[in-house]
Amino acid sequence: MGWTFKPTIVPTDNLFDDWLTLVELECKKKTHFECVFPFLYVYPYITEDVVLTGWGADGYFGVSKKAQMRYGSEEGNKKYHDYFEKTPHNIKTFDEARDIYFLPENSAGLKWHNKLVEMYNKKHITPYLHSAVKEYFYLFNWEELNIPVQKHHIRNAFPELQSFGKIRKHTNLHLGAGVDKLFESLLNNSKINFNDRKRMMDVSKDWYKKEFKI
Repeated sequence: MGWTFKPTIVPTDNLFDDWLTLVELECKKKTHFECVFPFLYVYPYITEDVVLTGWGADGYFGVSKKAQMRYGSEEGNKKYHDYFEKTPHNIKTFDEARDIYFLPENSAGLKWHNKLVEMYNKKHITPYLHSAVKEYFYLFNWEELNIPVQKHHIRNAFPELQSFGKIRKHTNLHLGAGVDKLFESLLNNSKINFNDRKRMMDVSKDWYKKEFKI
């Protein structure tokens, strides 16, 4: 794109202290810990007062594994309805699922990311969370947003993206970067995994309950 790129190296040998910092930021779920972690090392290098991101964009498209299974095919949608046949109140439409994604306690961990933003006295601007953007994307169902190619509305709006050639399909930040595998090493740390859990999901919950007396 012709931009000046400044790489930031995220160290992997300071996980114990980083975990405690993430606890102080009140990270609750496993994904909160994993998604905020890299930015611990990004914000110290940002000299601007304002940070602009595309936060929340993926929530409109339904690109998570669960959303693709439920809304991306007739077969998957049928299995979804069959699974909740006895509890139909648990079945969510695509719009209802998106509404849940954008709840304050969800929104891809925005609440916890913003705690880090505040720590460094920055202002976080998120255009994708504007009501006008939501109104636009809610005009379309799953197929209209992802067929013939995933997120084609964005690609059509920015033809310069064609210069990148083939664009891979969506992957979550922490999973694509291997942060989840990195954090699994903390299962072997008795000070972090004080209940001898088998999953970091449970370790995260243990710390939240311990620190905030839940």
